[in-house]
Amino acid sequence: MADYERQDFKRRVCFVGHALLPGELSTLLIEKRMREVGLADFASHRDSDPGWINWLGFPYLPKQGEPVWVDIQVIPMLANIFWRQVANGMATSAVEKVALDAIASAAHDQIELTVGWGALTKNAIGHGQTFIDSHPELAGRFNSTHGDAGTAYAVLQMLAASNLNGGFRVAIIGANGATAEAIACGLFTIKPTPTRITLVGKPDKNGHEDKLSRLEDLRRRIITKANGNPIEVVVRQGVAESCRGSNVVIVAIGGGSTVQGSDIEPGSLVIDMATPRACQAADPDWNNKLVLAAGCCQVPAKSLPVGFGRIDGHIITDMGAGGDHVVWGCLAETMINAATGKTGHIAGTPIPDAEVERCQRLFLDLGMKPQPPKFFGESVDWSQVRRFPVVF
Repeated sequence: MADYERQDFKRRVCFVGHALLPGELSTLLIEKRMREVGLADFASHRDSDPGWINWLGFPYLPKQGEPVWVDIQVIPMLANIFWRQVANGMATSAVEKVALDAIASAAHDQIELTVGWGALTKNAIGHGQTFIDSHPELAGRFNSTHGDAGTAYAVLQMLAASNLNGGFRVAIIGANGATAEAIACGLFTIKPTPTRITLVGKPDKNGHEDKLSRLEDLRRRIITKANGNPIEVVVRQGVAESCRGSNVVIVAIGGGSTVQGSDIEPGSLVIDMATPRACQAADPDWNNKLVLAAGCCQVPAKSLPVGFGRIDGHIITDMGAGGDHVVWGCLAETMINAATGKTGHIAGTPIPDAEVERCQRLFLDLGMKPQPPKFFGESVDWSQVRRFPVVF
């Protein structure tokens, strides 16, 4: 196996993340790295500075574009704790410190740097826009992306690979979110297209209609995207009863929220793109639905010659995103942006349609495929997925 050294690469990725849920493979691998660097456990105090660890480092050698060295820097904090720090504003400083250190290191080494914001870290810095606005002195010194276009396209890839029957009716839970908006508008890129889209968002507080207005705006965008094709677009607030009549449900909520299986029609295909996952295996009401994790994609093995690097002396090929050589969609977008020399920033919301289309083109060109289908960690054959709807 060839030797690859970080300093030999002219392009670098710094991907900023945190731990997800206890017991998940990615969490267990983070714990192993923490022990290697002398950290005993995850940060749990709201007023503490958790620092960060270099979790994984590896070369990405795409069949097109330039080689890239990828560093995944992890704030050693579980998702529920991290989300509380996002809510009270304390996570912003932790996320900024990781990026500032990477930018300084890249300047010292005279290499091109692309920063990616993973999972809830993007919520801490306004999907990257707050960080950019707070540091005008860094203009031109780094590139960045929140990666949501990559996540959105990875979900659309999964839907396309499922070969859905004509006339399917889709509900999107969490439709107020930026990634959900991009998916809703991108549904017309897969064939066949749905006959009905139900946009399920959070209820407004008494006397307010901000969330409802955003859903109505999205409804109008979708109808425009339909370009005259007959489609019904429904707006609902609150999950209870909202998914009735839908046989495909996309779960796009964040912040560690969960969705109950009892709210979903029997026989439905459920696409859970939340990070951490919103559908939990312990809920017995999922037994008569097919729940697939989504939002990630599989990188060609040839492009990852040493997997995702080593932990405890072992080469890691499964980082816990969904299988061998599978990465989160936001990481995939960050990697391909660096490899193809994309400059500037993809920050803030909404996600431009052009960025989802760009991911569609580059994912195909670079051989990135939908993640292997899994039902709560158990592999499912694609032929079973394609016999939609599926009843367990």
